[in-house]
Amino acid sequence: MAKTEEGQIKEDCKKIFEANGFYYRSLAIGIIPGRSNPSKGMLDCIVIKRGRTYSPVVWIEYKTPKGKLSKEQEHFIFEWTGKGGLVFVVRSIEDCLEVIRKVNLLTT
Repeated sequence: MAKTEEGQIKEDCKKIFEANGFYYRSLAIGIIPGRSNPSKGMLDCIVIKRGRTYSPVVWIEYKTPKGKLSKEQEHFIFEWTGKGGLVFVVRSIEDCLEVIRKVNLLTT
């Protein structure tokens, strides 16, 4: 089965994050039958720079270049960043490398 464009971005970025010393945790949470989706609006993964005394938890949402955030994702991002958290929407390998650069600047 062929990967979607977003799926390929996720796979490539996971390898890049891990190769650059990040702990990577995918947050694929399934739907519970008979209940509303408890993970609606949840982003795709978190990354944390390994081996640092201080490293922020960074939320990542993968999208294709033309992909749109859901209202629930926008709400989650608003809430998280409003409390000082970091969130990045990654649409390409270049975006992934930029996240790594920014987190490395914060943790040096």
